[in-house]
Amino acid sequence: MDITKLKKAFQSFKKKKILVIGDVMLDQYTFGVVERISPEAPIPVLKKIKEKAVPGGASNVANNLVALGAKAVLCGSIGKDEQGKQFLALLKEKGIDTKAMLINPDQLTTTKHRIVSNNQQMIRLDQESAIHLTTQQERKVLKQLEKSIGSCDAVIFSDYAKGFFSKSLAKKIITLAKKHKKQI
Repeated sequence: MDITKLKKAFQSFKKKKILVIGDVMLDQYTFGVVERISPEAPIPVLKKIKEKAVPGGASNVANNLVALGAKAVLCGSIGKDEQGKQFLALLKEKGIDTKAMLINPDQLTTTKHRIVSNNQQMIRLDQESAIHLTTQQERKVLKQLEKSIGSCDAVIFSDYAKGFFSKSLAKKIITLAKKHKKQI
């Protein structure tokens, strides 16, 4: 690709506002070094050095759009738990609009916690609950999207098969996007 065209493509992101809809998650990392084996069992003992958390799933898509200079509006479902609070604070820090997010008290915030030593992932701990939005929750999501979609230039679906999208909800969002003449 011509470098001039590539620069123009990246510059065009600065003028865009993109709606990202889908399965959101919190990616957590604990980094450390292994210097010994546990005397309790033949397993490595990790000496923790640092931790970090980053947006995952659909929220990673929104984060990447913001990194390219676009504005991102995120719609997904999280739990009313500590990971959900951490997730929203992280998105606020990144400048991602979360007004279209659904906070579901019956759900755990999907969290992927990786334990890493010497650039090698040792184990991943997943916290998630199978979610299927109720009819009332789908209506609430659609109401929020109706408010947000008009000011957006495009819509991105990001499905990780965690249960946010039902066929019915996906069809209704596509209809809504077409009604507002948005790129999907």
